[in-house]
Amino acid sequence: MKLTSITSADNPMFRSWRDNLRHPAPEFLVHGQRFTREMAQRHPDSLRALILREDAELDMAGRDLFSKRFEQKITRVELSAPLFSDLDPFGVPDMIGVFATPEIPGLENRILTQSELWLATQNPTNLGACLRSASAFGIHRIVLLAEAASPFHARTVRAAAGQVLSFEFARGPSIDQVSTLAPMTTEGLIALDLHGESLPQLVWPQHFRLLIGEEGEGVPASFPARRLHIPMSPKVESLNAAVSCGIALYAASLSRSSASGS
Repeated sequence: MKLTSITSADNPMFRSWRDNLRHPAPEFLVHGQRFTREMAQRHPDSLRALILREDAELDMAGRDLFSKRFEQKITRVELSAPLFSDLDPFGVPDMIGVFATPEIPGLENRILTQSELWLATQNPTNLGACLRSASAFGIHRIVLLAEAASPFHARTVRAAAGQVLSFEFARGPSIDQVSTLAPMTTEGLIALDLHGESLPQLVWPQHFRLLIGEEGEGVPASFPARRLHIPMSPKVESLNAAVSCGIALYAASLSRSSASGS
């Protein structure tokens, strides 16, 4: 396998990867050999490059990945330690994978046939944690409102535990414009809010659309949704968006399991 050594920050490939770290298009970065290996196993056609730190110590699985033949051409690069650090906000000691960023289509009017998670979450780490919870509880369709962070931001990818290519994404409007969508597109919307029905009392439908709003902003009064709040101590004003998302999806999973008798 041909291995290219890069030691200059002026190298065009390195510069493009550094740009993709901040603005993940047309490629995004996955940090660490475990996440890179798992994503390459699930989505081999999306892999574009493998970046090795010059002093990396790979385990056997990592070495196998680095030497594996793929149907498409894979760029294999060894980076000097300082350049590798420029691409690595997490301090991983070994490998970065580069994957093709898929296009995300616009939201289409459709009848609700599977549960959806609607996200306006601006913090990439919170967004990734919400995606990880969605994967854990069997939610595969994600609607990203205009306020949401990129699902392919490096911090989102890491917080999602490498699951980002497993979802069916769609781009929605701003959270303030959701009320203008066709009724079939907003049917079944449930919004986590500081007011509304108590979460433990809700009997969740088989399919639903759950909104996690912007951090600190809450849900606009015009938002066309059933409102749901998580009971908590009055000493705490609110929960982190990702924590709230995980609690709600777990409650939905329990409710539907009880309803089905399983």
